[in-house]
Amino acid sequence: MPGPASRTLAWLERVRAEVAGLPVTGWEASCRLSPRGMEPYRIGTGLSPSALPLPLMDWLRPLALPEAVAARVRRSAAFINHVYLAVEEGPVGVVLKLYLEFPVPQSGLLMVGLKWLPEHPEVPVRVTRYTRRAGHTRTQVLAHLGGAVDDAAQVFTPRALAAWAVELVNQRLDLDRQMLPWIEVREDGQSQREADDLNFYGTGLPIAALAPGLERLGAAWGLATGPLQEWLAVMQAVAVGHLSVGVREGREAFLTVYHPVAGRT
Repeated sequence: MPGPASRTLAWLERVRAEVAGLPVTGWEASCRLSPRGMEPYRIGTGLSPSALPLPLMDWLRPLALPEAVAARVRRSAAFINHVYLAVEEGPVGVVLKLYLEFPVPQSGLLMVGLKWLPEHPEVPVRVTRYTRRAGHTRTQVLAHLGGAVDDAAQVFTPRALAAWAVELVNQRLDLDRQMLPWIEVREDGQSQREADDLNFYGTGLPIAALAPGLERLGAAWGLATGPLQEWLAVMQAVAVGHLSVGVREGREAFLTVYHPVAGRT
């Protein structure tokens, strides 16, 4: 599997320079699968603004934020309790992402994500809202995902894979007695992008356990097996952080597997 493009690495180094020496909350990477292919180069980190040695906007200045992003940060600065910076390599090139997390109000709005293409300033900034839904039991989550899936042979859609992951966890943890964190993801404007994000941190679910379902999903989408197999080999000992399942432009389905990056500084 070829590595990330040099321009992606250059932007990642800029993000790393921004957080060097600061008490970040850890690094998280992800891999997105969709019918258009595999996007394995996505990584980010977060920290509290209170840990910054200078005002938030001054700290972000080296990233040359688009004015739409800067304006949103200025409006929200007094309410932000956590910020996340991320870089990904997508089909259109490098994507920079800034997430602003808030204390959860009654409305449930957890976070706003601001995403832009630094190499294509003519493309508008995308604004995504992350709303925390009330905790849900296994039965409720499975009903939302379309029903129970107890075998990898039934995995032909992202929602089916997420449902199967819930069942795998339920074999060890009684999810009908626990609440599974669930975030609804919706993009502003006329965008068709929407997703549901299920948090598996703390469940001990290994990515390796999802391999049969991921392989079947990749086959259903006609993806090359080599890159996915290489990624799965590297992920053998890594636990799932969270799964995001949804659709993007043209109602194209996708699945994103998030995971912690041990030892990343």
